[in-house]
Amino acid sequence: MTRESWGSRIGMILAMAGSAVGLGNFVRFPSQIAKAGGSFMIPYFIALFLLGLPVFWTEWAMGRYSGTRGHGSLPMVFSEVSGKKWAKYLGGIGLLVSLVIAAYYTYVASWGVGYSVFSALGSYFGKDTAAFLYDYTGGNQSMFLLSYVFYALVLLMSFFVLARGVSGGIEKMTKVAMPLLMVFAAILTVRVLTLGPKAWAGLVYIWRPDWAMLSDWNIWLMAAGQIFFTLSLGQAQIPVYASYIKENEDIAQGPLVVTLINEINEVIFGGCIAIPVIFFFFGSIGPQMTEGYNLAFIAMPKVMEVMPGGRAFGVMWFLLLFIAGFTTIVSLLQPFVSFLEDEFKISKTKSVAITILIVFLLSNLPVLFYHQGVFDDMDFWAGSLLLVVVSLIEVVLFAWSFGIDRCMEELNRGGNIRVPRGVFYIIKYVTPAFLIFLLGGWLGSSASKYLEMSNTAVWMGRIAMIALLAVIEILSYMADHRAPGPLTQ
Repeated sequence: MTRESWGSRIGMILAMAGSAVGLGNFVRFPSQIAKAGGSFMIPYFIALFLLGLPVFWTEWAMGRYSGTRGHGSLPMVFSEVSGKKWAKYLGGIGLLVSLVIAAYYTYVASWGVGYSVFSALGSYFGKDTAAFLYDYTGGNQSMFLLSYVFYALVLLMSFFVLARGVSGGIEKMTKVAMPLLMVFAAILTVRVLTLGPKAWAGLVYIWRPDWAMLSDWNIWLMAAGQIFFTLSLGQAQIPVYASYIKENEDIAQGPLVVTLINEINEVIFGGCIAIPVIFFFFGSIGPQMTEGYNLAFIAMPKVMEVMPGGRAFGVMWFLLLFIAGFTTIVSLLQPFVSFLEDEFKISKTKSVAITILIVFLLSNLPVLFYHQGVFDDMDFWAGSLLLVVVSLIEVVLFAWSFGIDRCMEELNRGGNIRVPRGVFYIIKYVTPAFLIFLLGGWLGSSASKYLEMSNTAVWMGRIAMIALLAVIEILSYMADHRAPGPLTQ
């Protein structure tokens, strides 16, 4: 059997970058900075080098290794790397994470489409933008119906991209989407920075640390969590994308290039748009702006209302958010598509249709009960806690089960650069310790808060996640786990 592969190296890099660059770069990152100011950036960069890059390299290497043996989904990646069939059940958690995140993330990404239209029409101008968002997400029946239509449209777009395959769909889409995204981001950045000194005060806010705040471990938890979110770690996307890389193609330099693209979009563009422009028009960051998606969909619409040319820049801002979200959505859906294709020999079109159907059914809970806390609950368990669990499993299997020497050989084979041996000791010792610290911090500081959320809708969401995990594990048990052997790519 011949497995798919990327059509070009630039296409693969842009697809990987599309998976990483998402709403986290332009929404979550400035919201985190808004909470902690410049004190956020120091732990952010420490987490990037001790946590982000090591796990990123690990996922690329594990994915390519398993892909040459015919498997791209995380259950079988874990099984191949560890040499233990039972490890595939741990990988099932990663498939759950990608599907659950896709279920609520698709809805938020679709807001970008809706708000682009609203910006062009000036629909939110002169209105309370917080009330406008509330109505759009369920407070007003006719507005909610419109949001549901846009959401269904985004799911349909995902189907058409994924059904065309890795090179014919995902790669072609990201070759257009990623350059367009960066052009929009660059234009908005230049426009904001040319507003003058009042906007530049926002940059001072971002880069001037309060050294005393560094003793607050919640800032370290926030920074590490942002690194996970921004690089799409522990979500099964990167290993499955890496499984389509040819056996002797570089995976040592590639993660560095993708990380650089991601950081340009996050630190430079993401940091230079929302916060400086809010400083220019409002003088400071209000506490209400730091919660959830308020900065992007409540504060920024207020900016667009008073900003010269605000309708055009509003369209550009919200289309930017949609494009960033959409490239991540397809990467979240591909792991389960690959699982059905590789292990059950289901055709691509049917695999995509099944995956979209599962996500649609699951997503109705956070969409229909958005204001009952289902969205936030799913985001914590799948989008924060479990992705750390999956990443911890990955580095343990890679560094401890696969072994340091084999890790070096796999990661450096065909590499344009050579990863130093010291990096592998970071992967083996420092990164797991960091992950355990992060996991303990979230369990200690946040888990009780979400466990106390006990309304019917929230428990329906949790039961649905548990049921989906059970289905994934049953499918993992049934999967045809062929003997290792290289495939023609």
